[in-house]
Amino acid sequence: AVIVAMGPPYELFGGIGQGGYEDWMITFASEPEYVDALYAELTDAWLENLREFHAAVGDRVQVVQICDDFGMQSGPFLSEQMFRERLLPAYRRGLDWIHAHTSWKVLLHSDGAIVPLLPAIIEMGVDILNPVQTSAAGMVPAELKRLFGDRLAFWGGSCDAQGTFAHGTPEEVAAETASNLTALTPGSGYVCAPIHNVQATVPPDNVIALFDTA
Repeated sequence: AVIVAMGPPYELFGGIGQGGYEDWMITFASEPEYVDALYAELTDAWLENLREFHAAVGDRVQVVQICDDFGMQSGPFLSEQMFRERLLPAYRRGLDWIHAHTSWKVLLHSDGAIVPLLPAIIEMGVDILNPVQTSAAGMVPAELKRLFGDRLAFWGGSCDAQGTFAHGTPEEVAAETASNLTALTPGSGYVCAPIHNVQATVPPDNVIALFDTA
């Protein structure tokens, strides 16, 4: 499969190019009219890019990735209400166009504890969730599969990148990977991959253990 990262100009929520994260969070919460107007401009540009990109590559691309981190270790950065009011309409404009005019699937890369937002994320048009950060609150593989597996594919989630994968033994990596694959693979809709990038602290033997187990 060919995967292309193509989100809006800047991450809509992350504040990249919009004054820095802390300042943007204040703006996001206190100036809804400005945020909505900015999102309209950014999404207009995104749609123009999507049309030109699709005209150039057509169905040679299978997956389009958007990146926007909505979660901390303990929970989402924002409430479901704010997500639905500010973010969902802008993202859905782009993702609705993708689903109406292409065969592409949409992959969202968002770390963190985002279970409360997943119904809205699915509603806005996301087909695949990555990296499935199992160390974050509520991101339990079996529960994710039970609650959302009929509407969402999972890409990642094999072994805790912050814990076992970096600091465990190959045997511990194999056991955790086997457990998570058992939870996430029934009925398909799963792509086995490490959670996020393989960091420099991960021993090569642990990488081998993960893929041998898969």
